[in-house]
Parts: sequence; C-alpha cells; structure tokens
Amino acid sequence: MRLSQWLSDRKMTDAQFAELVGKDQTTINRTRRGVTMPNPGFVARIVEATAGEVQPADLYAAYSAAQPSRVPRQCPEVSA
Repeated sequence: MRLSQWLSDRKMTDAQFAELVGKDQTTINRTRRGVTMPNPGFVARIVEATAGEVQPADLYAAYSAAQPSRVPRQCPEVSA
C-alpha cells in the first residue's frame, strides 16, 4: 500500500505521521510523493508505524513513478 493511501485511509496528515515517526512534515511529504527515497532506517520506521501495511517496495514504487529517469528498471540487489 502506498504511504499516501495509508494516510488518506486514516485521515492522517503529513504532520501527524511525521510526529509518529520522528521526522519533519517536509520529509514525510517528499517521501509520500516519491520525491526522495528514504534511507533504510527511515524505511523501517515507516513499516513499523504502519504495522507493515506500507512495505519498502511500496516506497520504492512511489519513488520510481516520480523519478523514472533516476531509477533502475529493476530493484537493485542487496548484498549482505
């Protein structure tokens, strides 16, 4: 589920969610619109705050839709 849909379903503002995850409203707005891709720690906080309803792939999809020329066609491999 996209973050914007999750917030809309709960009638929650960017500012309210920002307070929940310890970020500022601008960061939430930019993440929700796909303007920026959050770092792994912030992604984990979003997943936790949404009880897993918003997943890393959802955030990646929002970013890739907003920034098609900056994103590889496939999700990059993560090496452990």
